[in-house]
Amino acid sequence: MRVGTQELGCQIVAEHGERLGDCDPAVVRHELRTQGWVYFSGFGATLEDFDVFAHRFGRAASPRRMPETPGEFALGFHAEDSYNAWRPDALWFLCLEMGSSGGTPTDVLDGVALLDDMDEHWRQFSLTNSICFHQWWPAADWQRSIGPDDRAEAAAFLNSLPGLSHEFLPDGVLYTRTVVPITVSTQSGEQSFSNTMLHAVTQPDYYGMTMADGSDVPKDLLEHVEERALANRIPLGWQQGDVAVIDNYRLMHRRGIYTGTGRDLRVLHGEEFFGSRMPQTPTRVTKVMKEVLQGEQDLR
Repeated sequence: MRVGTQELGCQIVAEHGERLGDCDPAVVRHELRTQGWVYFSGFGATLEDFDVFAHRFGRAASPRRMPETPGEFALGFHAEDSYNAWRPDALWFLCLEMGSSGGTPTDVLDGVALLDDMDEHWRQFSLTNSICFHQWWPAADWQRSIGPDDRAEAAAFLNSLPGLSHEFLPDGVLYTRTVVPITVSTQSGEQSFSNTMLHAVTQPDYYGMTMADGSDVPKDLLEHVEERALANRIPLGWQQGDVAVIDNYRLMHRRGIYTGTGRDLRVLHGEEFFGSRMPQTPTRVTKVMKEVLQGEQDLR
């Protein structure tokens, strides 16, 4: 196989019938740590190949299909689950079917380069401030999965999550407040503008985003970051059977404008690719609360 790097990113190309499982995990780890993303082409990976290979890098979720909503709009740039306690180290993608638009790429964005490209005022603002996500879960919804007798265990679990505070309101609504920094440290110790800000602003009712002090996120900041993000985006993929893995602390990603049908793109969370530890969910109640906070249940 051939391994090629560029200013950002690494491409590993199959040769002579090589399969995805033939790739050396040590090489992949090194390239992702230093290059931000690795793209595997020509391996003709199946869903089983993809799942098995990703799990060689530590605990990982099961693959799920990316929803496609055709239309002349794009999702906002975001780092996966950066608004809650289960932010994965890495994200894996597999293109099973290119669809009618011929494999419309996924846009990725280097948060280190984005931060460096911002004007000094907003750069310093981002380095020294945090954002907050306010969410409300109606009693009739969350109690479908967790009964009143489980409330004490649910509360203890919520209290253990970093950056999160909560309150059960008199009417039974569960209110959560999660504070996260605008910038995060990468594996190499650089600061990266890698968060959910540009996506959260498109769905205010769900994310309830504010600054940490409760004030509005400055409109000028959002406009400035959006402008610089679009100027620095990198299209990634896709051909059938190709795989990519991205550093979810250095990079953000988004689905660009998609007008086709039939694309089947799978995603898998590499939860501990670089050795970080996420909150554990060993009981039914803790598993359900994780699903609630990650929006994995239809609770709204």
